[in-house]
Amino acid sequence: MSLVSRATQLRLRRAFRRRQKQVEAVAETAEKQFDTNLVGRFDRLLRVKRFAAGWLVLVLLVTLCTIVQTLGLSAYYQKQQPCPVAFITKVSWAPIAMPTPFTPPVRSTQPFHD
Repeated sequence: MSLVSRATQLRLRRAFRRRQKQVEAVAETAEKQFDTNLVGRFDRLLRVKRFAAGWLVLVLLVTLCTIVQTLGLSAYYQKQQPCPVAFITKVSWAPIAMPTPFTPPVRSTQPFHD
């Protein structure tokens, strides 16, 4: 005793074969488009080789200049060394009034304290 009737099996088999043919047709179309869109452009590339060579030389020149500039500036930004700093030994602070946005700042008349 079968779970699926004979008519349903035949219908599913036809649908499977139809889908298989559709997939093969799509694959064939994709192959043709690949050939025309990518491989076919190589022929055009030969006709514009001077233009393509100019762009290639420009890219190589910019890359080379960037490498030379990086190597030339490496002395300034790639060394790990302590930074020269001044040590602050004594700080004098003046009293600061807290102004609000609506009142002008108050100036202190007292001299700085140590």
